[in-house]
Amino acid sequence: MNRPAPLVGLLLLSSLLARSASAEGLVDSLPPALQTEGCPSAEELQLSRAAEAVRAAYLPLQPLVRETISGVELRDDPRALAVVRRSLGTRPAPTWSDAAPCHETLCALQAALGGSREAALWMLAIGARGPVASLDQSMWKTGKLSLWRVAELRAIFGALADLPPLLLSGASNLRAFYRVPDGDGLGGNTNALSERSDARLGGGGSISIRDTVWKMEPEARREVIAHELGHQIDYGREKLEHAHYALSHGTEWLGIGGWVQTAADPDANNGYRLESSGEGAWTAASWPSEEMPNSIAQYRYKARLLRDYSPRGYSYAGRYFGRDYLKPDADPSLDAMIDEAGGRLALFRSCAAMVVRTEERSVGGPAELFVVETRPDGSMESATWDRWSFVAHAPCVGTALGALRKLPQWTAMSCQRDPDELWIHVAERLDEIEAAVFEASRAVLAARPPQTPSDCLARSDLRLDCLGGPHATEVAREQVDRLIREFSPSRPVSQSARADLLRAILIETPLFPSDEQIFGQLPLLGDGRALLAACLANTISITSNAGKTDWRFWVRTPPKNDVRGFLEPIRTPACTREYGRMLVTHGVLLEPELVEALAGSAKTRAETFAQEFIKQVLGGWESLRTECGIPAASKPSQEQLPCATDWIAARLTPLVPEESVRPLAEKIAPQLKGP
Repeated sequence: MNRPAPLVGLLLLSSLLARSASAEGLVDSLPPALQTEGCPSAEELQLSRAAEAVRAAYLPLQPLVRETISGVELRDDPRALAVVRRSLGTRPAPTWSDAAPCHETLCALQAALGGSREAALWMLAIGARGPVASLDQSMWKTGKLSLWRVAELRAIFGALADLPPLLLSGASNLRAFYRVPDGDGLGGNTNALSERSDARLGGGGSISIRDTVWKMEPEARREVIAHELGHQIDYGREKLEHAHYALSHGTEWLGIGGWVQTAADPDANNGYRLESSGEGAWTAASWPSEEMPNSIAQYRYKARLLRDYSPRGYSYAGRYFGRDYLKPDADPSLDAMIDEAGGRLALFRSCAAMVVRTEERSVGGPAELFVVETRPDGSMESATWDRWSFVAHAPCVGTALGALRKLPQWTAMSCQRDPDELWIHVAERLDEIEAAVFEASRAVLAARPPQTPSDCLARSDLRLDCLGGPHATEVAREQVDRLIREFSPSRPVSQSARADLLRAILIETPLFPSDEQIFGQLPLLGDGRALLAACLANTISITSNAGKTDWRFWVRTPPKNDVRGFLEPIRTPACTREYGRMLVTHGVLLEPELVEALAGSAKTRAETFAQEFIKQVLGGWESLRTECGIPAASKPSQEQLPCATDWIAARLTPLVPEESVRPLAEKIAPQLKGP
């Protein structure tokens, strides 16, 4: 196979191989330890970390031996030679021919991986822990070449290093990680796949990983690998006990989840149903053999949430770890910086403020968080996340890191830290708060009186003292005090921060009814036309620059009433305020904390009407200008306003409630300025 490469790259690789070819064994060819003074480059830092991982795994060296592996004669520690042999498998990558000049393992792997010494070091470090990162191409029938990239090997080693030997020993079935070629799939939306038996691996198991995994955030990548290791623990036990899915289909795990077999073949898609009495884990009723590995991954990365959702699942997974992960690992320098930036509660505020409502699933598993995120351009976007993935997938960690980077001591603290590890340490601290807020929400829910939300809805009463009762609100305040004691014991917390936290707790409980309950009994709330009308009533100007096809909706944004322009009428910060006012005028007794939740849900229904408004009204600007005689790049004059108002009203009629058509047309006409 011909692989064109720049001449300079070939000369550099040849030079590296020539120097490595004369090295005396594995450790002699390692790069020197990194000096502790100063800030190394990212490349120097990662190379040093990889070298230290190899030193820790292979020292003291065993007596060197010679072995010819797929045509290349090597002399090295027999453990390193075994890693190379197992990595190459039955059809080594064609780049293995580049290892011909080498005499030791590091040189050979470096050549096969395109000249990356760091990648070769991570290959050896991973292999020392049991499974290898495979270079075997026999898996891929398409003929595509699939070579590991250094960041991918770094992530696999990081995941393995996160897990204790006790757990890895339970995954005794695992022999290799396979990298799926870029663009190839594993069936459906599968990101990774665990196989229980492969003849090429002596009947051992494998984990295949798609390129989609490497696009995830650091913690999510490691969770995927930990989940797949959970499958391998299941497979390892079934080989010992000669029982299919010995753990995940065993009596103990089925009892924890509340799974009841419903088909003669338990492997059938409908082979089990989930009883509401069970403690469903992460995937919320997908399958017992998926839930069990998820409990393994969540125990390591979301232990506090797992414990509170499924105490027995938490206890079950804990037997593979030998310690709990309820508290993040100590990191004094990072914690000192977080305290300097206002403390963990301050960093969590922007994260918690995005949550507008939470719904617990009736079948168990993580709640769904309904989130409104503000884009860089100021527009707003709705999203839904499982509670497990909220901190990692929403901008929480990035926002927190942005605040830390502004501190003068950031460079000195971070320059000798692996960026992925730093990201995960921040995520773990925010995850802990998120879990603590969940515990607070559960306490508030328990304090709710027997009065049902439907009683309140029947009276159009959406105040918290109706939905939850005054006692529940008082319990919420007590929970705020508890959270402050836990996460900000020595730092005063402002009243605005307390209010934000109180709102987050109240909104994150099932005190707030579901969309179906609200919109079914109070049709006004579910009418997307009503929300669009409220948002349009809030604009002070609608403009388009000459030659531009996009429009801006100008509003006064709270709390300072600054004038800002947004791309969409229903996603401005001031829109929610006007919506709340409109609901009150229609007789809805509304608690201010609940307005954002209602508006967030209604925006999905208003989206279609908003897009039609942009298309029918704004997109027809040239027709309006011609019909009413409005000059280019101008607003209608006083004489032209009656014509413009009639033109706009005709197109607003199907998009907003009937009573809003004329008032809105009269408001929009004088503020509309097209190209």
